[in-house]
Amino acid sequence: MDGHVLDIRLDRERFWLVLQEMKAERAAEKLKTELVCREAPVDMMRQLFGMTDGQYTALRRRCRRGRRGAGRPAEPDTDTMNTIWRAWHHRMNGKAPASADEWLRLSDDTGTDCRTLWRFIRGANVLERTS
Repeated sequence: MDGHVLDIRLDRERFWLVLQEMKAERAAEKLKTELVCREAPVDMMRQLFGMTDGQYTALRRRCRRGRRGAGRPAEPDTDTMNTIWRAWHHRMNGKAPASADEWLRLSDDTGTDCRTLWRFIRGANVLERTS
């Protein structure tokens, strides 16, 4: 017997396509983790990624560094609200951030967690629409 029993081939085009998809999925998971670790609320995660409550809870448990108290977090102080307002209008022209990256950049710019940003911006948009 002279031949091989097994002949393995690699479809390079498909291999690179699968590799790119895996990298994109890893980047999306990293983004989700970063948002949840910065206290992004479930409504934000649902809007950005279609995340279910169960997925959110599981991710939040993995991110948990310290226990947050029960109930709604305190409203930000006046200086924090002014900082958020200025950064939001400077970066977003008063429009709600549309992507996860925009929310993270706004969080970086203001030093504020995503939950506070979400509540502030959503509340401001509601007020502007009713005025």
